[in-house]
Amino acid sequence: MLKTLNYKQRKILWAAIMLTAFYIAYSFSFKQAIGAIVTYKELTKAAHTESFSAGATLQITRKNTFYLSVLKGYKIRRNDSENYIWQSVSGMAISKDVLIGFNPDDKSVHLDTSQLTKKVLIKSFMVKGNFFNITKFLDTLSRSKGIGRLSAVNLSAKKETSPDIKKSDQLNLSFTLLGRTY
Repeated sequence: MLKTLNYKQRKILWAAIMLTAFYIAYSFSFKQAIGAIVTYKELTKAAHTESFSAGATLQITRKNTFYLSVLKGYKIRRNDSENYIWQSVSGMAISKDVLIGFNPDDKSVHLDTSQLTKKVLIKSFMVKGNFFNITKFLDTLSRSKGIGRLSAVNLSAKKETSPDIKKSDQLNLSFTLLGRTY
C-alpha cells in the first residue's frame, strides 16, 4: 500500500502518524506532567505567602518566647554562685521540712574541661524526708529561677542496715542542678 502512494501522499501520511503519536503521548504523559508542574507552582506560591502571614509570625513569636524562658532557667548569677545556690536550695528544703546535704558522690567534678570554658555549673545534693514533703520541695525547686535546672533526679527508699529496725517513711532524693553562669 505504501508503494502505491506518491511522495507527497507519503509525507502527509507520516505527518498524520506523527501528529497522532504526539497527541497520544500528550494525553497520556505530557498533560499530567504539565498539570503537576502547574499545581506545584501554585502550591509553593500559596505556601510562601502563607508562611509570612500574621498567624505564622504569632506562632514564631510564641516559640521564641518559650525557648527564651527555657534558656533563662539555666542562667545562674556569676558572683558567688555556689553560695547562692546552696542558700536557695537549703532555704527551700527548710521551708518544706526536709533534710538536705551535699551528695557524697558529687557529680560537680568536671570530667570534661570544655565545661569550664563554657561556664557550666553542676551541683549535686541529697534530701531526706517523707514523700509529700519531697514532692513539695521538688515542685518549689522546679519553679525557682536563678539556680539552674534539674538534670538528674533519683528517689529511693532509705536502706536499713539491721532487720530489727522498722522501715520508716523516710525517702532519699538525690538530684543534680545544671546551669550556666553569666
